Amino acid sequence: MDSPADNAPFVIDPSGNDPLGEAERIRALGPAARVELPGAVQAWAISDQGLLRRLLADPRVSRDAYQHWPAWIKGEIRSDWPLLAWVADRSIFTAYGPGHQRLRGLVADSFTARRVAALRPRIEEIACDLLSGLADLPPDRPVDLRERYTYQLPVKVICELFGVGDEATPAEVSRCADALFNIGEAPEETAAAFRRLRQIFRNLLAEKRERPGDDLSSALIAARDGDTPPLSEEELVDVLWGFVSASLRHQAPVPNMPLRYAVEDIDLGDGLTPGGSTSPARSRITWPSATACITASARRWPGWRPRSRCRRSLSVIRIWPWPSSPVSCCRLNPSSQTGTTRCPPGSRP
Repeated sequence: MDSPADNAPFVIDPSGNDPLGEAERIRALGPAARVELPGAVQAWAISDQGLLRRLLADPRVSRDAYQHWPAWIKGEIRSDWPLLAWVADRSIFTAYGPGHQRLRGLVADSFTARRVAALRPRIEEIACDLLSGLADLPPDRPVDLRERYTYQLPVKVICELFGVGDEATPAEVSRCADALFNIGEAPEETAAAFRRLRQIFRNLLAEKRERPGDDLSSALIAARDGDTPPLSEEELVDVLWGFVSASLRHQAPVPNMPLRYAVEDIDLGDGLTPGGSTSPARSRITWPSATACITASARRWPGWRPRSRCRRSLSVIRIWPWPSSPVSCCRLNPSSQTGTTRCPPGSRP
């Protein structure tokens, strides 16, 4: 009996023209299926919500490519790989084990609830400006809300958090990030955008070393945690990119980047092996430690229902475009103490 590991992998469309249809086809292959990412890199896609929850809580699952992805460690991943930006950083979001603990200790005292709460007036101002821009458009003109609102808001807020003091830098960050999402374009353009984005962060850090301010960049430069070595220049750049990528991860070119890696072989249980048969057979699936993993369409797995009709509270720097709707429908809630967005009454995300 063939197992999912024996079947040809499902090839992910780098253009992202039909994400819901693609997710449906991946889900039809069973709770875990082999896929081919852009650049001919093979991985596993997890669609079953229960299995996904179990894996995300499993200490044998890592986001650290430098420790747990043999293809990366051996240099088999090309420098112009379209998804390079999503696995190359060594930030608090991807580090594993003691490395994660060290970074968390250094970042935690800098990225505080107080710092985010202090941004609330500015966040409201940014959101209102963007919404006012939408209101000024002709009523019969089609509007891309991703481009005009849900994409711009998190980038502008993150740049405020970093202490960016000019209008040009957020626009350039947006252009670079957009190039990282358009992985169907020329690989060299994607690689150039990642290099440029990192240079923007280096320039910002150099400026903050000369003229520190009350912002996250300055705080990270000064961060100390006992005898732990401070953040290096590359770690600082990685942490800043980590914040940007986290705020825009819902728009990543492959669902739920960054990739995950099995620290050791993990038994995923029974899986479906269609193989053209009318009654798919079941077989045991093993996620080998030599391959990466993504999550795909788990929100739409049969039998799974969210705890509520919509997310009642969303991070203000993570405006979420719902899979079942072309846009997100969120507004800033001024009464919140933590600066969150909430779904308006009657909205159907």
